Amino acid sequence: SRLGCIIVVFVWTPPEAGMSEVTQRKKPAAAGIDELCCGDAGMLAPETTLDWSARPNSERKDRVLPTEVVTRLSAKSDWKGLRQLGIHLAITALGAMATWACLHGGVVGYLALPAVVTWQGFVLCSLGFAGQHECVHFTAFKSRWLNRLVGFWASVPSFTFAEHELLLHKDHHTFTGDPKRDTELLEMGDQVLKPGFRKIPDSPQAYWWSFVETVLGKPSNKMLKLINCARGIPVDYTGTGWNIPRDVNSGVPSIKSRLQKWGQIQLAVYAVVVPLWLRYLGVSSMIWYWLLPVFLGPAPLWYLQIAEHADCTLDSNGLTNTRSVTSSWLIRLVYWNMNLHAEHHLYPTFPFHALPEAHELLRGHLKKVHADYPQLNKDVLQQFIPAQMAGLPVA
Repeated sequence: SRLGCIIVVFVWTPPEAGMSEVTQRKKPAAAGIDELCCGDAGMLAPETTLDWSARPNSERKDRVLPTEVVTRLSAKSDWKGLRQLGIHLAITALGAMATWACLHGGVVGYLALPAVVTWQGFVLCSLGFAGQHECVHFTAFKSRWLNRLVGFWASVPSFTFAEHELLLHKDHHTFTGDPKRDTELLEMGDQVLKPGFRKIPDSPQAYWWSFVETVLGKPSNKMLKLINCARGIPVDYTGTGWNIPRDVNSGVPSIKSRLQKWGQIQLAVYAVVVPLWLRYLGVSSMIWYWLLPVFLGPAPLWYLQIAEHADCTLDSNGLTNTRSVTSSWLIRLVYWNMNLHAEHHLYPTFPFHALPEAHELLRGHLKKVHADYPQLNKDVLQQFIPAQMAGLPVA
């Protein structure tokens, strides 16, 4: 079918030259976890340094799991990654079928259409966020080229930018909670320096507006990142400037050249896909099956993302600086277990399929855990925001 052709275009591309597993095979399989530490080099460290920590595992007092357990849970799997990807693509296909049914289902169909399209947007944006996230950590698959391949193509439908996320997200992990080096805090400006800052909206009104702002602002932010980087103008998460204390010409290849290369490649993909879609499937299908879902999808995604560091400490203690939410099986499935965010931040070498076991092992140690997202968001409104407005320290 025509829709099938488009799906194939989205999920297949030849492996990038030079991205074989030779580099990985040169490193002993039983290499110690300490050897994987990226240190202060952060985004400039070799991609084989999968432990995005400023200090080695053995020096981290917040890492309470025995080294042998860390080694076992750090094992990657191509099969488990491909199975997860297949499930996610199947859910995406079911969402497209549900959209078609709504469009051809009369009054009842049109009444259900907003919910179906929003869900489909969440599924697509989750692939471009959570699925991409696993790939930029090189934990979704054992094979490095598969992580590169899937990470890029998972980003295309939702207009996210895998290479950009790989570089900036690495410094977020390495310097979590550091207002001067954590890339996610740098984009928030001076508000992170206010007493009681909890990485949440600064008022109840701002909380509700953040969902509107996410929907209205994300498209331009995503395109600004891609276009500016493709032009050779590196930008941070703001999409408009580079406020990260890293020289964009540092690294081999440099930060600037990497962002420019992959920005140009992704824009070239759109230059091919969009005309083909319009020619063979038409404007209407592009709106209903692609553009409208990814326009709405960031709102439900933000409903989950707000939990990651809400009401957490601004320091390097992984037991208190990140929050986990156990959530429902469906959210865990579509979100690639990213709801278990504290476990992931403590041990970036753990693939998504190891996080549930890590959660059980760390249950008695983690200080920031919620049972579900509705309760978390209720607490953000009723407890965390008032405490932040009052300048109270994080407990």
